[in-house]
Formats: sequence, structure tokens, C-alpha cells
Amino acid sequence: MSHDSKKTNPHTLQRWHRRLEELTGVHMPTAAEEAAAPHAAYQAYEDGVRLLRTLTRSEEKYPLVASTNRDFGFCRNTWAMKWIGLPTSLAVAGVVALRLHGEMIADGAVSEAAVGVLVVSVLLAAFWAWVNTKWVQQAAERYAFALLETLDLPADD
Repeated sequence: MSHDSKKTNPHTLQRWHRRLEELTGVHMPTAAEEAAAPHAAYQAYEDGVRLLRTLTRSEEKYPLVASTNRDFGFCRNTWAMKWIGLPTSLAVAGVVALRLHGEMIADGAVSEAAVGVLVVSVLLAAFWAWVNTKWVQQAAERYAFALLETLDLPADD
């Protein structure tokens, strides 16, 4: 985590950097070093976190990391498929609605399937509004913090 991040306080950041250095051997840059060479600092953070992910792969030992990682993956993949799934679902709902409309004109009654199409349409609208980049970003941040908070756990060895 960068020194210019507003996501945590400087004391926590310093503790996390110190612990990450102990665990991985990767030097975590000071604020001055980061300001002087931001790209090199980013590479150090990236390398340290990559090694931390490797060290925290055990679902039994780090269940919060595993569950927030799954949650993030679900959110990311849902967002990625939104652009295919929604138009396809809307097209199918539209075709079914047109067919039901023809049946309603002939029968003069609203069928259960017509109510189903209405419910699905409302759910699709909710899906459209709910699944967005902010939703994915929040899941990513929950995972990142769960991962970084493992640095506050006592050493095993």
C-alpha cells in the first residue's frame, strides 16, 4: 500500500510495511523513496503483495482472505459478463413478452408466465443498476484489506 493512500493511517501502514519486509524480504519504500521513484516503489509493493498472496493461500488458515477473494472474483466476473448477459436476457424476455401479449389478446387474461416476465424484467433492471464498477471496486478493497490484515496476525514459526 502506497504512502499516498488515504485508505489507512500512517501507523498501520508503517506496521504493515515492516511486517511485509520481514515475511518477504522485499524492501518497502519510505515516503521519501516513493516520492523520488514512484515506479520502483509500485514494483516493490506489487512484489511484496504477490508474495503475501502466496503465503496466505491456505483456506483453512486464512478463511477471510479466501472468502473475500472469492467474492471479488464473483463480482469481477459478473461485471465482465454483464454486457453479454443483459442484452441476451432482455432479448429473450422481449420475445416471450411478445408471444404472451398475443396470447393475452386471444384469451383476454393475464397468464402466470406474463407475471413471470414482469418479475424477470424488474430483476434485470435491478441487476443493471447494482452491478457496476463501484461494486467491483468495493469487493476488491475488501479482499485487499483482508489480505493486508494478515500482516497483523502473530508469526507462526
